[in-house]
Amino acid sequence: MRARVDTGCTLPLTLPENALKHFHLVTKLKPTAIQTFNGMVEASNHSVDYEIKLGDPARPQATRQLKEIRSANGYPCVFGMPLISQYTLSVDHGEGRFTLESESEDDDADEE
Repeated sequence: MRARVDTGCTLPLTLPENALKHFHLVTKLKPTAIQTFNGMVEASNHSVDYEIKLGDPARPQATRQLKEIRSANGYPCVFGMPLISQYTLSVDHGEGRFTLESESEDDDADEE
């Protein structure tokens, strides 16, 4: 399943039918500026709105690795994707809200 975002990029999204207990984004994105993507992904029996924000004006070249998806409704998700700078993803589906936050592995090594 694919969702077109406003930059012309295509995000392949895997959305299982079991109430989105798992959410997986497989495209590697390397933003060079602050960008916000909005869209909706439709499966056979539900749709998902998502928003992606890329870019950190304070550290535009910071390399970050996403570790996991934390969902408000308690469903576990796993995730891994190398990205430049900050990356957040929110997915709403029914009462469940999924939020991704980036974790940097080079915060200590990149002191100024």
